[in-house]
Amino acid sequence: MVSVISRPASPIQSPTSAPSLIAESVIEETNTLILTSLSHVFFNEEILTALREHFESYGELYAWAPLKSFGRIIMVFWDADHAGRARIECDKMLLTDAEGNM
Repeated sequence: MVSVISRPASPIQSPTSAPSLIAESVIEETNTLILTSLSHVFFNEEILTALREHFESYGELYAWAPLKSFGRIIMVFWDADHAGRARIECDKMLLTDAEGNM
């Protein structure tokens, strides 16, 4: 499974009518996404190119940083809205190799 981790840019708190013991939900807007738990097989140039092209379909990337030793890819979009759309549509996306390994 690939997890998408985001770094907060500016928190937007949901409105509440009265104080509550339940924590308010916070929506964090960010232009940064991190793909985690990637097998070393995903760091092949062809696969990296395909992944980058996939995420560029959501908007222009400012930075793309594959980190093979950490099993991660960090990407920064120019526009936080594009990162948000990519996160929503790709969250919980499973990436597997030809044998079905993650």
